[in-house]
Amino acid sequence: MSDLTRLIDTSIKRLHTFRPPDNLFGPTAYWGADSGGKDSCVIVWLAGLAGVPVEWWFNCTTVDPPQLIKFIKEHHPETRFAKPARTMIELIEHNKIPPLRQLRYCCRELKERGGIGRMVITGVRWAESRNRAKRRKLVERFSGRWVVNPIIDWSTDEVWDCIRENNIPYCELYDQGCDRIGCVLCPNGGAEQMARDIAMWPRIARRYLKGCEKAYAACIRDGDDVDWIDGTDMFCRWATGERMRRYEKADEGCLLFE
Repeated sequence: MSDLTRLIDTSIKRLHTFRPPDNLFGPTAYWGADSGGKDSCVIVWLAGLAGVPVEWWFNCTTVDPPQLIKFIKEHHPETRFAKPARTMIELIEHNKIPPLRQLRYCCRELKERGGIGRMVITGVRWAESRNRAKRRKLVERFSGRWVVNPIIDWSTDEVWDCIRENNIPYCELYDQGCDRIGCVLCPNGGAEQMARDIAMWPRIARRYLKGCEKAYAACIRDGDDVDWIDGTDMFCRWATGERMRRYEKADEGCLLFE
C-alpha cells in the first residue's frame, strides 16, 4: 500500500468516525465547506468515496474570481451558494478601511459563515500556514460548530498527488500561476499577489477602489484623522504600499488599471 493510499484510507476513516447520527442534524450528517480550492476538491472527492452524506456550501464573498465560480458550478453541482448580508465593498465602507492582515473582518463576515450547530468538514491543513499549524486540530469546537479537518496532516504535494492520480477536477487558476485561490486582492497574498490580481481582475479591483472612496468619504464625514489624500490614495497605498503620487489619477480612475 502506498503512502498516498494510506492517507486516503485514514481520511475516509475519519469521515466515518466523526459522522454524527442522521437523526441529530436531520437527513444530512455533515455541513461541508467547499471553497472550490484544491483542498476542497480533495475533500469533496473523499466524502463521495466514503459515501457520507454532505450538504455542501460555498460562502460567496462578492469578490470571488469568476473562474472559481464557474468551476464550482460545473464540477461541484451539488454545492449551494450562500450570499452574505453585506458585500465586501459595503464592509469596507462600514469599517472605513479595506481589510488588512491584522484586521480581517472580511473573513469573519464573509467566509466563516454557516454550519452553526452542525458538524462541519473542511479542507484545512497544517501545511497551509503557521497560524493553522498552531491553532487547528483534527476535531475542534469553533464558533458554535464542531469542525472536522480530515486532511489536516496532508502536505501540499500529497494533495496534488491525490488530485493527479485520481483525475480529480480542479480550478484552472492553478495552471495560471495561482498558488492559492480565494478572494481577489486578499491582503494575505502580499503586494506581488495583489498586483497580479489587479491585472487579472481589473473590474473587481475597481470595486475595491469604489469601496475605498466610500470609506474615505465616511472618514471625512465622521471627522476622523486620516493620512490619505483621498479614496484613490487609500486604495493605492493598501494595494501597493506606495502613495498615490506613483499612480496619478486619470479621468477613468487609478492608473493601476491601465
